[in-house]
Amino acid sequence: MVQRVVINLGSGSLSKGCSQITAQLLEPNGQLAIQCRGSLPPNPELDELCHRWQLFYRAFYQMQGVNPNPLQPTRQLAIATQGLTNFSQVEFRELCTTIKDQLNRWLHSDAFQPIYLKICQTLDVNDEILILLETDDLSLKQLPWHVWDLFETYPKAEFVLGAPEYDAVAQHRPTTGGTVRILAIFGHPPDLELEAERHIMANLPGTDITFLDAPTRRQLTEHLWDQSGWDILFFAGHSSTDPQTATGQIQINNSERIDLHQLKQTLKRTGLQLAIFNSCEGLGLAATLAELNIPQIIVMREIVPDPVAQSFFQALIERFMTGPSLVAAVKEARQRLEGMEDQYPCATWLPVLCQHSATAPLTWQQLGRQGLPTRFRPIRGISMPSAIAGLGITLASTLLLLGIRHLGLLQTWELRAYDHLMQKRPVDHPDDRILIVTVSEADLKERPAQKSGADSLPDSQLVQLLDQLAQHQPRSVGLDVFRPQTAKSASPKLVKHLQRSNFFGICQVEDASDTNHPDIAPPPVVSVDRQGFSDVVLDPDNVLRRALLVMGPPTASQCQTQYALSAQLAFHFLEQQGIAVSYTEQNELQLGSAIVPRVPNPPSTYPRVDARQGGYHKVDAWGYQTLINYRMPRSPSQSNFEHVTLQDVLQGQLNPQRVKNRIVLIGVSAKSFGDLHTTPLSLQDAYPGVMIQAEMTSQLISAALGERPLLTVWPLWVETIWIWGWLISSGLLFWVLGSHLLKIMGIGLVLGGGLYYLCWLFLIQGLWVPLVPIVLGLAGMGLSALLLLVLAAKRTRSIR
Repeated sequence: MVQRVVINLGSGSLSKGCSQITAQLLEPNGQLAIQCRGSLPPNPELDELCHRWQLFYRAFYQMQGVNPNPLQPTRQLAIATQGLTNFSQVEFRELCTTIKDQLNRWLHSDAFQPIYLKICQTLDVNDEILILLETDDLSLKQLPWHVWDLFETYPKAEFVLGAPEYDAVAQHRPTTGGTVRILAIFGHPPDLELEAERHIMANLPGTDITFLDAPTRRQLTEHLWDQSGWDILFFAGHSSTDPQTATGQIQINNSERIDLHQLKQTLKRTGLQLAIFNSCEGLGLAATLAELNIPQIIVMREIVPDPVAQSFFQALIERFMTGPSLVAAVKEARQRLEGMEDQYPCATWLPVLCQHSATAPLTWQQLGRQGLPTRFRPIRGISMPSAIAGLGITLASTLLLLGIRHLGLLQTWELRAYDHLMQKRPVDHPDDRILIVTVSEADLKERPAQKSGADSLPDSQLVQLLDQLAQHQPRSVGLDVFRPQTAKSASPKLVKHLQRSNFFGICQVEDASDTNHPDIAPPPVVSVDRQGFSDVVLDPDNVLRRALLVMGPPTASQCQTQYALSAQLAFHFLEQQGIAVSYTEQNELQLGSAIVPRVPNPPSTYPRVDARQGGYHKVDAWGYQTLINYRMPRSPSQSNFEHVTLQDVLQGQLNPQRVKNRIVLIGVSAKSFGDLHTTPLSLQDAYPGVMIQAEMTSQLISAALGERPLLTVWPLWVETIWIWGWLISSGLLFWVLGSHLLKIMGIGLVLGGGLYYLCWLFLIQGLWVPLVPIVLGLAGMGLSALLLLVLAAKRTRSIR
């Protein structure tokens, strides 16, 4: 709520002083709360300084040649410098500082302190405060009230001017259809460029605007008499105030000037709520309109250069339409002119808001609209698309990105982004259900000539290892070492171990495209239901992100099992837990209540996704594949599973509790053996194959027990909505709020950070959502907003 302070300066002036000042502090509802009195002494020195400032100010713009026409450099009807021909810019700025100091000394006079202190005692520095100064005296109206040090103490306070005598405001005529009716008059003199204001107004949403270009008095009168009335009257062109009569004139065309008193009866019946005169010396115009009890009037107190007028109006409209009161919008728009004062001194001294004392601060919603406007606003004079066109642009951008994505052009980037997010997940707890027995580099060095297959783990050592493990009752044993040559003629003890119901061996299906991937048979004494293939599917960058769980082997292959070793071990564990392993009617693998998503998979129904969903668009989707939800270790060199070396076991250094009722995986970890795979967790440190088997086994068990999710993706239609939604949101933010480079960069950083966080959060919950297409879309939206700014800057560099 806005706190209002009404200070009536009576019939005073700078030369005579203000002997009877009354200050009223009003409640937000308009009720009188506090009233006090004070006075201000005569200050002819300040009066003379202000008169000298006016001469300097006008002479400065005439001497600077801010317009090709030296006789009319601004939106003023005439300039009279009264013989002032030579002064320095430094002297001018020093004069401004002197006026500020002199004004504050005057307002700190002892006789005025009761009012000043009452304001400070009653109001909070965080309050939004409107200080309404009621006076008819032109010299008091021309003071730069905004430099009063009270406004430094109260940063949300703003001054407005008002008339000391007034009648009731006429009833506001409801606008048709909830729109705001605006009558925009452009004097259209040849020396002014007024198209920027036209572009700004032409794209205001929820408005009914009538433009009058250089109208005659008769045409203007006829439009003002429109039966529907008007909410806002806007004028851009030449105007001036007579210093003797304090009345204002506007030039409506190249030959006609009118005094607003000539439109008195016409203006009374319009129902105007706001009049904006983006022209010079408007205090006389404001005084006339105040006599007609127009609620809100915005004018320029002095001559105004074209770029200042344009920038102020742009900032005013931007802020006013987004929700705050007109008072707050004028304050912010005026403050934003500070950046122009190097080229246009005292630009912030020019805008003045005049308000009827009996009215509350105006908001855009009160003009006939409900809620905040959703709009594509003009950026610095550049007209923006309508809302429908904006939606079309974002939809076209979305379809373009989806098309590029469908062709696989983004797959590499999307997979790298996926790897990055995987690496940023929280550390996972180790899975104590699995123990890994590794054949280390030290074990192989003892037998340098033996590098692969059974040679990496001779029968004698394998028997000793299985003997040791059997003593401690593991739930199952998986041998991740090829042993196609192990025959029934092997030692009876080894055959007995291999025939146990909890022992699982591996085989491999030939890959015709890879000579290093031959067909390898399983150990002959191991039945098919205890065999598991070791085949994996690598992505084009040779990173292992997917697990191949099920496939139909060729009839000629020696490896006839349908399931991977990891799947066989997980199924065996879950069955002993009483959890059923089955397939749904849609042929989806189901572990208890958990469905294993196929990523990627040929087209099917949700939750399956085809080979062109998620980040995958150019991969072979054969078999039943799913993403591997790797456990995040504390560091890339650490493992999330307990492991011991072969020598530890053979030397009796194995703790029985580390084996009992666990899955034991046996494999080779030595790098010289070559069974290594790059994973998303670290593109530098490769994982041994036995570790990958443990990861795949662990994720199936954890999903079935409801401990950790399996990774999946959205169907294509959901991804499309996700991408399009981000582009719509970013487009609105960039186009509505991106008024300069730093704001565009800030919006981009906020949106990018929010997108990154959401994608990371989704991945933790088991959902891989598009990131890269949206980042590209955000960059495109930001660059388009920046391009509009550049084009607008070129347009507004020229001075009218």
